Amino acid sequence: MKTLQHVVQRFLSQWYFPLALILLSSNTFATNTIQSIESNIDDLSCTGCNLILLNMDFFRADYVGFPDSASITPNIDNFFKNSIKFENTYSTSGSSYRSGLSILTSTNPHIYDLDVRSFEILKRKHSLGRWKKIYSSAKSIAEILQSTGYHTIQYNKGTRSGRTTYLDRGFSVYRQFVIRTLIEEIVPDFGDLLLESQQPYLGLLHAVPTRLHRAYYPANRTRLDHPNIQYRPFNKNGKIHGYVVARNWGVSHHEQREAEHHIYQQQLQYADDELELLFRKLKQHEDSSIIVLYSGHGTQIGDKQIYASNGVSYESNIRVPLLIKHPSINAPVHISQRVSLIDLAPTLLDMLGIESPKSFLGKSLVPLIEGKNSTQRVIYGRNDPDEFIIVGNWKLIAKNYVTKELFNIFEDPNKINNLYKKHKYIARLLEYRPSPGKYIDIVDPKEWQLVIQNDTQYELYDLQNDPGELTNLIDEQQEIFQPMLEEMHKKKAAAQKDIARMSTQ
Repeated sequence: MKTLQHVVQRFLSQWYFPLALILLSSNTFATNTIQSIESNIDDLSCTGCNLILLNMDFFRADYVGFPDSASITPNIDNFFKNSIKFENTYSTSGSSYRSGLSILTSTNPHIYDLDVRSFEILKRKHSLGRWKKIYSSAKSIAEILQSTGYHTIQYNKGTRSGRTTYLDRGFSVYRQFVIRTLIEEIVPDFGDLLLESQQPYLGLLHAVPTRLHRAYYPANRTRLDHPNIQYRPFNKNGKIHGYVVARNWGVSHHEQREAEHHIYQQQLQYADDELELLFRKLKQHEDSSIIVLYSGHGTQIGDKQIYASNGVSYESNIRVPLLIKHPSINAPVHISQRVSLIDLAPTLLDMLGIESPKSFLGKSLVPLIEGKNSTQRVIYGRNDPDEFIIVGNWKLIAKNYVTKELFNIFEDPNKINNLYKKHKYIARLLEYRPSPGKYIDIVDPKEWQLVIQNDTQYELYDLQNDPGELTNLIDEQQEIFQPMLEEMHKKKAAAQKDIARMSTQ
């Protein structure tokens, strides 16, 4: 077992020195975060194994992956009983739009710099310009495996993932499903296709089985009766096929949050039942397959009085399950150290005996799993409205507030009339400049001026003593805040260099 002194020295040699020095002065950090992992695992190599990735967006780590007597996902718990269980896993973003790209290509989420609405609008208008190259050029794990002879399959349900974000590349078989598709319509066919495929294969299922607003639930399943839950039927082939599940408005925060959690639990039970059918099929290949269940992001469901489905950096939304079922693992292996999903692709390639490309930013977690290396790493992520960085037990969130004003300076030289809301598309074109000469709907770009003002508010939390992120310590812990902020700026600056490089390739 490595000594604490050895681990500290490795940390200081590999990560930002001032930040490490400050955080190691904290007893909480030193005793609870830097840990040596005892393990009897000698070899996780699985050359030629199949790889099955089950990306269940909206799964939260406090609901899925670590069972207790009240678990509502018994089928997941049973199938992954003897697996590698990462107890503190963080996604790179609170939205599929960035997390899918960042996870599968092991890249800095700051690279994907367009806000999601601008990306959708510009792509629909065929005006992405250089951003198309940026969003589609990083090599994904699917492309790597396909180049080594793997048969690659993806089933994708979601409007901000898969083909939408150019993540259909590298797949021999790709199927896209509309958002109203129920998980029971996807899982059986996906399982059958894997069993029929030539080996080795990569199978990726992005199913989005839970969704708070416009959650889709089957008509033939018992529904929870709750005063703040609505079921709105929708038809298919002339019959009621399912229900759009939503909460009632106009009740107290406590009642709203309760309704959100009840809806969520019902959806998890449904997803768990349907996944059990897939697990039965996967058992036929479990001796020759690495099977991974993870989530690109969680969901707030009323926590911290936030009801949006995703896109923020609080624990409910970015702390996710990560379970790896491996042919060599026949007992539970628990990893308590905080890890990031940016390391998932290099970890899996390491297990498969395939070298990761230089473009991968993440590092293999195999040494950590085998107990050979417990070096603490910086974890970071990016959303539209905010970003976060975690070192040890400390987490810094930077909430970015942006105001945008658009003026027609030919007609309004004194910039009195803000036309941003009226001409958002013009503002987006001016901001991102997709390609020279492609200012659709603009008579003369020189007539317009976009004024952008940025403001940032910070929140600092001690996750060890305040896992619910209730007490913002930004004023009391300036000696912690400043080096973490510098490290956050380094991640953003590195992404800007990558954007410039990828734009000219």
